[in-house]
Amino acid sequence: MYPIPRSFYWVFVGSYTQKEPHVDGKGEGIYCYRFLPDQTPHLQLVHVAKSVGINPTFLIATRSKIDRKTITLYAVNECSEALHSSIANRLSVSSKTTGFVRAFEFDETALTLTELQEPLPTLGSYPCHLSLNASNRFLTVSNYGGGSISLFPIENGLLSPATLVKEYTAFTSTNKQRQEASHLHSTSWVSLQNGQELVYGADLGNDCVYHLRLNASAKTLEDVNNDNANVCAKCHLGSGPRHLAIHKTQKLAFILNELSSFIGVHEIHLLTGNIAPQAAQNISTLPSDIDGNLCADIHISNCERFLYASNRGHNSLAAFRIDAEAKDHKYLKIIGWYPALGAIPRSFSIIEDFVIVANQDSDSLQIFKVQQQDTEEAPVGALEKTKRPPSA
Repeated sequence: MYPIPRSFYWVFVGSYTQKEPHVDGKGEGIYCYRFLPDQTPHLQLVHVAKSVGINPTFLIATRSKIDRKTITLYAVNECSEALHSSIANRLSVSSKTTGFVRAFEFDETALTLTELQEPLPTLGSYPCHLSLNASNRFLTVSNYGGGSISLFPIENGLLSPATLVKEYTAFTSTNKQRQEASHLHSTSWVSLQNGQELVYGADLGNDCVYHLRLNASAKTLEDVNNDNANVCAKCHLGSGPRHLAIHKTQKLAFILNELSSFIGVHEIHLLTGNIAPQAAQNISTLPSDIDGNLCADIHISNCERFLYASNRGHNSLAAFRIDAEAKDHKYLKIIGWYPALGAIPRSFSIIEDFVIVANQDSDSLQIFKVQQQDTEEAPVGALEKTKRPPSA
């Protein structure tokens, strides 16, 4: 799910279009909504793009820095198809299967989504996450099944074929079902004060976060460490790191661990971008008496004072207050847990003072408002259900 700002907002929602082991897969493609954050905030469905390939699950959208009227949308096809050996040989990729990444343009007048080019192989199976660098000149793709990060240069919104596939092979096998191989689940870009750009990659299968440095002229990602492992942060065995959120001060990285339902708060060295190997704080996303949960998504509020994480199983959003200057290193304090009003809250986006949650198994979107002041009913940062549901 990805929003584009205006006086109203465009919100794009991906879906599973075929049955997978973990999901029924009844989606039709990419759903385009208009979000109006007025007195009765609501979503209006304006278009469904159906010719977008299998499982267009994860999306990222951006306005052109040159032509502000142009919205470009990138989407993965979370699938596994045979990879032609000639393509694999070009980058010495060991993977025999691949998913795909696609580029689209959204027409705000015609309310249509048009594909800009042929889909490109990600050179790893089941791509599940996309991330753009600050200049929108490079896109990283996380291949969950392939255990790899792919780098795609961008020019005028168009994707060039991958110039790098960084494959990882280590895994912990602590969780026999989920950690039987490396599983790259997301990447996050950070721009350092010295102008360098780093990519952090969360590996659910190896209980760690990698870091790589962008070499823009060579269109590649380079090892930060001399060894191939490039591990910058380690998580508790069996934790399963999934997504990261970086505080705007760049002092803190919040690592969401899917399997353990804990957030690891790691301090960051401002000049080098190195994440501390061990967490300064580990805090649960669940009440103490709950288990049988898998975390999914994590985001920091626009004011940078609050952090939210989604719980699949408990079917809630956990809300935390951030104290980036905490002397005792207790950077997160729980505010509370708020029902997602649906099953399996997989992804969510924060738009102004609103949180829009995509509930995977109930095929629903829910809108919540972030409490801006302390009241008798709720503290600041709490989530309040809005009265008007999304339109079909």
